Amino acid sequence: MVPPILPSPDFYKYFNDFYIDTDYSGLPVNTQYKLYPQPSRAGTGLKVSAIIYFPDGYDQGPERYPVLYWLHGGLSNQRQGFWGVELYHKAMTEGTMPKTIIVLVQALPVGWYADSKDGSRPIATIMTKDLVDYMDSTYRTIARREARWIEGFSMGGYGALHLAFGHPETYGAVSMIAGALLRRLDQEPIERTHDTFFDDQEYFTACHPITLLEKNGDALRNRMLVRLLSAELDTRQTEPIATMQKNMERLEVPHRSIEIKGVDHSYYAILAGTGCYAYEFWAEAAARMKSS
Repeated sequence: MVPPILPSPDFYKYFNDFYIDTDYSGLPVNTQYKLYPQPSRAGTGLKVSAIIYFPDGYDQGPERYPVLYWLHGGLSNQRQGFWGVELYHKAMTEGTMPKTIIVLVQALPVGWYADSKDGSRPIATIMTKDLVDYMDSTYRTIARREARWIEGFSMGGYGALHLAFGHPETYGAVSMIAGALLRRLDQEPIERTHDTFFDDQEYFTACHPITLLEKNGDALRNRMLVRLLSAELDTRQTEPIATMQKNMERLEVPHRSIEIKGVDHSYYAILAGTGCYAYEFWAEAAARMKSS
C-alpha cells in the first residue's frame, strides 16, 4: 500500500491560529454564525467562531434546552458538522430526538482538543470553560452537567472522550465516532501532534482518553452516558477502540459500542449506519437528565 501524501509542516503551522473560520456560507437550517470570547488564551479581546443551531420554537417562548457540542475531525473545521445538524434537525421535527441546541465548534484543526503542553493553545480549557460559560450565559440552556452533551468524529472523537472523561463534572453524555485513539505518538504524523504534545509521549499518554478513564472511572460510573461508534474497515483504530471498550467494562462504566459493517473512516457512513440510534441516543440522554 502506498502511504498517503501528507501536507507540508508549513501547512500545519497555518492551523495553529485557525480559531476563526470565516467561511460560513451555506449554513444549515436554524443556524447562526457567532464569535465568542476566549479569556483562557493569553491576549486581549480574543475570540473564536462557532456555528449554533437553535431548535424550532426557540424564539417563541421561555423553554430551556440541552446543548450538544459537536467536535470536528483533524484538518477540518466547524462546517464538517453541517450534515449532522440536518440529520438531527429532521429527527427533532419528527419528535424522535429531544429539542436541542447544537454547537459546531471551531477548534484548531491539529489541536486534539487538548491543552498544548506549552500552554499557548489551551483548547480543552477553551472548550470546557470559555465556550460553556458563553453558551450558558447567552442562551436558554439547561445549565447542568446532565444537559451538556458532546460528540466528535476522528480527532473530534478523541476530543469528545478527552473532554468528557477529563471533566465529568461538566458533561453528562458523550458520543465518539471513529475516535483517533492510537496510543503512541509515532503512530501519528509528527506534523499533526508536535504543536500540542511536543514529541512528549508521557504528556500524550496523560492526555489520552484511556488514561482519563482510569483516573476518573469512579466519577464516570453511572453518571456518564457513553456511546462508541466505529467502522469495520477502519482497521487502524480497531485495536485502540477495543482496548477502550475492555477498560470501560473492567471499570464498570456503562457504555454501548457499535461497529458499523462495511464502512471505513467516514463520519457520514458511520452515523447513518447506526439507523435510528443516531438520534435515539440523545433521547436516552434526555431521559437521564429528567430523572437526575
